[in-house]
Amino acid sequence: MSDNAIYIAIDPGGTTGFAWLIIGEDGEPSFGCGQVAGRYEAEEFVREVDTVWRYAETLVVVIERWDVRKNTHTLTNQDDPRYIIGWVDGYCHDRSIEYVEQTPAQAKRFADDDKLKRLDWYVPGQDHSRDAARHLLTYLAKQPGPAGDHVRKGLV
Repeated sequence: MSDNAIYIAIDPGGTTGFAWLIIGEDGEPSFGCGQVAGRYEAEEFVREVDTVWRYAETLVVVIERWDVRKNTHTLTNQDDPRYIIGWVDGYCHDRSIEYVEQTPAQAKRFADDDKLKRLDWYVPGQDHSRDAARHLLTYLAKQPGPAGDHVRKGLV
């Protein structure tokens, strides 16, 4: 019997993308993704997922780090990413869920559209879901175990 595991990646923003890979007790992977608008909807989504998380042996949240730079508010005048990141960080801390941050460049450099398509993780028209999937792929490609094996095998 395999450990059941849930890996979720979050691309926070005015529209927040989510991607997840669940490894069930039978060892079979199940991928999904979606996106929601607004920071309170993103928090509600995480709370809903938490009803499933409590039954997993491995829990990991990968989130895109959003750094404020001198020109940030000229590029995107929104605060949702920082609120979502802070809330998710605290939520994971309170529940002892592994929390990992990645830069946008880390995910985009490694997990291009071709790799997402090879894994059947490419969703047309859902840019934020795809960005979350990039973070998930970037994280899992380096991990041992069934989830890492699944993505590496899909990339070959």
